[in-house]
Amino acid sequence: MSNLQKLGLQPDIVYEAIVTTYTPDRKPHAAAMGLQLDSSSRLVLRPFKTSQTYRNIALRKQAVINLTSDPEHFYGAVFSSGLMYREALVVEAPALADAWGWIEVMAENFQPIGHLREAVLCKVVRVEGGGTNPAPYTRAAHALMESLIHYTRIKVFANTENHQEAVRLAELVFHYSKVVERVAPRTRYAEMMGHVVKEVERLVETHEG
Repeated sequence: MSNLQKLGLQPDIVYEAIVTTYTPDRKPHAAAMGLQLDSSSRLVLRPFKTSQTYRNIALRKQAVINLTSDPEHFYGAVFSSGLMYREALVVEAPALADAWGWIEVMAENFQPIGHLREAVLCKVVRVEGGGTNPAPYTRAAHALMESLIHYTRIKVFANTENHQEAVRLAELVFHYSKVVERVAPRTRYAEMMGHVVKEVERLVETHEG
């Protein structure tokens, strides 16, 4: 069994992770992003070409893929707040201090996917696995995670010819916000969800206005 499989990664499944990189002036940057393991044991990222993560990887060709199931980590990555970093051990990139798994990678190849994205094929150079604290399942965590993923796409689509897709995703976020209101009112989940909803409303209404 490979080190990646020990971390639970299997081919042909899209996982959600947090990709950390350095900006040109060496400031830590984090972004929530999907990834897949291909048949050659490379990890494939698909960042938007307008994103800071894409620019950072194109510049340095190095990143850390941080594995976590904590929605607050993803919230911090999406809204650039509250994350703690440490230095990676091999690549020139930051890593989340409190993730449960870390995969240090070097970008080997860039392949266009339409006009908005590129596939970045990454060679794995180091894998670390830490402990994780189990927690009971709550629908609030799932609803918040889906909303954060949708928000990152709404930001890209809202001011393009794909605006109707942004509106469709916004409706899904509003649906998930009702789930959080019902199952986790007056909690940190509700606080984070309320912020996501305000930002989605601002993006959609700004374009329509």
